[in-house]
Amino acid sequence: MAATVGSDLSLREVNDRFDEVCGHLNALHGQLLDLTIWLLEHDTWKSEGLWTPGQYLAWRAGVSPATTKKLITVATRASEFPTCVDMVRRGELSLDQVVPIAKHAPGWVDDQIATLAKHCTVRQITKVASGYRWPDEPDPADD
Repeated sequence: MAATVGSDLSLREVNDRFDEVCGHLNALHGQLLDLTIWLLEHDTWKSEGLWTPGQYLAWRAGVSPATTKKLITVATRASEFPTCVDMVRRGELSLDQVVPIAKHAPGWVDDQIATLAKHCTVRQITKVASGYRWPDEPDPADD
């Protein structure tokens, strides 16, 4: 398909193209996330004028402070949410869908919330992750 979208496409073709492009975009955000995880684990990137991982990301990736904050928020808790992070890497979840999970949810809900997030808008998953009263630990009876 050409770089531009022609007016002769059907809605189904456009939807298929959205799925393809967004999957690639999400997977590329997964790669940025992996690089951010590395930045947080190492200090070798520091230099004159670059004192925080956010500054380095803004410079190297050309992203906004808001995007650097998202990447760092998720990278900081990536080990607690392996399913969510893997789904970003595979292009199944967007960075924006995982941010509210990393901000508000406990790590033990990783599998369940990843499954839910796949079917939610960013607004919906934000409402669930930030509005639910998470217990400190899962109830063994729920297994």
